[in-house]
Amino acid sequence: MPVMLEIDYDKCTGCGDCVSKCPGNAVSLVDGKPILARPDNCDYCTDCEGFCPTGAIRAPFEIVMADPGIAGKFTGLMPVFALSATSFLTVFAT
Repeated sequence: MPVMLEIDYDKCTGCGDCVSKCPGNAVSLVDGKPILARPDNCDYCTDCEGFCPTGAIRAPFEIVMADPGIAGKFTGLMPVFALSATSFLTVFAT
């Protein structure tokens, strides 16, 4: 399952907040800059993004329209949107 964090190394100060706040221990500092060292440990919680003081790390999402015929089978409710990240799919329902 591919996980794609976007890291802007021009903005990164190498403070290590993304590393210390990552609950899966997926992010490490190498030569003073963060890398996704253990992608299988990343559950896409976005803590690294939220705690980055310079906004150098992002965990982007894509919002797509849900197919009611498919998504409704998972929730039992009429879905409104699906939130798609690189590694998971969530259905919002009314």
